[in-house]
Amino acid sequence: MRNISTLHTLKKIKYANKIKTFRPDYGLFNNTQMIIMAKRIFLLEDDEGIRQVIELILNLENYEVTSFENVEKFMAANPDDVPDLFILDVMLPDGNGIEVCKELSTLQKDVPVVMMSAHFTSADIALSCSEASFIPKPFDLNTLINTVKRLMKDE
Repeated sequence: MRNISTLHTLKKIKYANKIKTFRPDYGLFNNTQMIIMAKRIFLLEDDEGIRQVIELILNLENYEVTSFENVEKFMAANPDDVPDLFILDVMLPDGNGIEVCKELSTLQKDVPVVMMSAHFTSADIALSCSEASFIPKPFDLNTLINTVKRLMKDE
């Protein structure tokens, strides 16, 4: 028999568009399985081919990726919708990923940022957006995956 304090540990979690009651001592009722939500990444990359490859690779690694093709669409995203990681290209048709990184560092201080570029170096990025990690283009897919896992603390 469970004690009264255990009954106070009831929590609600979302499961397959329904609310199920979860109790840590019993698990979910109805012998259903708990769904673990994927960590979310916002990707800002103007090159469609690169964007699709990064999305595919990260989806295969069980990350949920929302991609944007330009700064305008990125900045139009819901400000309350905060991912676990940002991946930003530096050279974009309507702006600069470094400027986006600077703005994110003031708004989303706890969310890691990865900068990618074929034209800039890690030293250039460090001078402009010191909080960001850097991946040079062209990049090895394992480097991308390992960097994301390290920043998400999934290693």
